[in-house]
Amino acid sequence: MSAPNPSPRFLLCLDFDLTLSKSHLFHYVVDAMNGGFSREKALLRAMQIMSQQGPKGGDELWKQLASFLKRGHGLAITSYTAFPELPITLLAQGIKHFRSLNAKAYTRWLSRPVIIYGDPAPTFNPPQAIPNTFLVPAHEQGKNLHIQEACRVFESRGEYFDQVILIDDDEHNLMEAKKMGALTIPVCREPQSELEECAHLREFEQFIMNLSTSI
Repeated sequence: MSAPNPSPRFLLCLDFDLTLSKSHLFHYVVDAMNGGFSREKALLRAMQIMSQQGPKGGDELWKQLASFLKRGHGLAITSYTAFPELPITLLAQGIKHFRSLNAKAYTRWLSRPVIIYGDPAPTFNPPQAIPNTFLVPAHEQGKNLHIQEACRVFESRGEYFDQVILIDDDEHNLMEAKKMGALTIPVCREPQSELEECAHLREFEQFIMNLSTSI
C-alpha cells in the first residue's frame, strides 16, 4: 500500500502598500523626505500611522496568517517599497495576536520575515534609501521577479512549495503573476466598509480550503 500524498504547501506572497497596510506608506515617506524630514523621522511618522491604523483586515488578518502558517505554509512580503522597515514593523504588531491564538511557535515568521523589496525607479528613491533588491527596471513584469526571489530564498533553506499565491492591490501585478502560474487574489485599494476591507481574507480562507482538497 502506497503512502498517502503529503499535504500541498503554499507560498503566500503578500504585497505591502494598500494590501497589508491601509495607507500607501512608501509615498508618505518619500513625500515627507521631500518636505525636509530625515529618512529616520519620516519612517517614524509612518510607523506611528501604522500603529494607529493597524493592518488592512485588522485582527482577521492575523487569524488568517496564523492558521496558514500553522498548516506548514510559507509567507513572504513582496513589495516595490524602498523601506523594508515598514512591513517589518507592521508584521511585528501581529506577534501578540499570534500568541493569543496558540501560535507561539510561528511568531518567528513575523519577527524574522522574508521581505523581497525594491523600487526599480531610482527617481523615487531618496539618496539615503536602502539599496534596492532589484537594480534593473522590473515593473513591466509586475511582482514576478519578487516571487522568483522569494522562492529562491526559501529553497536555499530547504523549503519548497507546490503553489504560489499572490495577494495584491495592483491588477497588473496580478495579471503578470498568473502568467507564471501563480494563483491570485485581488485586494480593494480603498474599501468603504469592513466587508470590502476583509473580502480578500475571506476569499483567501476559502481558497486554501479548496486547494487543500484538490491538489
